[in-house]
Amino acid sequence: RPRAAAPGGGEDRGGDNPLAIELRSRLVQAELVAERSGERAGGREPWRDVAGAKVLLPPGTPAGIVHLLGGALVGGYPHVCYDRLARALADAGGFVVVATPYEAALDHGAAARECARTFADACGACGGAFGVDAANLPRHVVGHSLGAKLALLAAADRSSSDESGGPGGRVYLCAFTSATAQAQIGLLEQLCEALLRGTPAGAAVPVLAGVARRAAAAAGVEFAPNEEATLRRAGVLGEDPRADVRVCTLGADTLDMSMGLLAALKGTSSEGDASEGTGDPQLGASVSSTILPGLGHLSPVCVRVTPADLGAAAAQAADAAGLGGDGAGSGFAFGDEAAVDAVAFDAINYLKGFAS
Repeated sequence: RPRAAAPGGGEDRGGDNPLAIELRSRLVQAELVAERSGERAGGREPWRDVAGAKVLLPPGTPAGIVHLLGGALVGGYPHVCYDRLARALADAGGFVVVATPYEAALDHGAAARECARTFADACGACGGAFGVDAANLPRHVVGHSLGAKLALLAAADRSSSDESGGPGGRVYLCAFTSATAQAQIGLLEQLCEALLRGTPAGAAVPVLAGVARRAAAAAGVEFAPNEEATLRRAGVLGEDPRADVRVCTLGADTLDMSMGLLAALKGTSSEGDASEGTGDPQLGASVSSTILPGLGHLSPVCVRVTPADLGAAAAQAADAAGLGGDGAGSGFAFGDEAAVDAVAFDAINYLKGFAS
């Protein structure tokens, strides 16, 4: 898995962001549960490790390949945090899902290129391993949150180098944001409040979040490319007549930056006027958009771990460590399955050419 800097700033040495450390430990626990569940699942398609990626196969002949890129930190565990979304893409959409785990570096451009390389390697390996005709299948991308930014940067790189995303490849950007490190800490705080509820660490979440925010502010952490440079890259993609992009805005998303993104893709200002240097939108990319009302920024993320999933031994160990009651021994959850399904439905319709 590509490893770089943790959300909230600094190198990922394990001590820079206490909030991320606590959340990562919880996601590792969920990952172990998911692996055990996969072994017991019978007819449930397992996630497979292929060339550094996590791969989920559809039940029949593939309709295409989807590169799945999750948000900051949760993108490091796509098979846990985006399992429901990925299974909808595979089962209902018929897509091979290739998720590339990553840890968000300060240099988002480098992270995007690394994820693109991992995706290409995994697509090549899928041919020999599973008989998937990767070379002749459309290669789409579904990105959420920071993953949407990485997907945009990778797609813009392909446009700049005259590379193709594959026959008929589409780009689906959900809850696009180019948020600051301090804003991302707010998202980690939401996740931690849910996944660490009832534990000693859960009680300390507000304090840990405050420490992380102050550390990020003091360090002057800034991601590259910043918002302005990211939107310039969007303009490059918008000028490519081969590109097909859909921007999905979540109606209750406080971090949403879709208006600026759409303006850059279409070669207009946010007020709708033509902007300098973005070319004729009539000769550029096909760009569509949608708003899913009432959904928040983390709606595509869903994690469920029950006491039965943990097992008696894990529950007893959690109780012995003082994590009992409503804490680790009793399971944990985050997300709304109906919200995930709403995003999946829109993404599948778009990728299969049904969305307007």
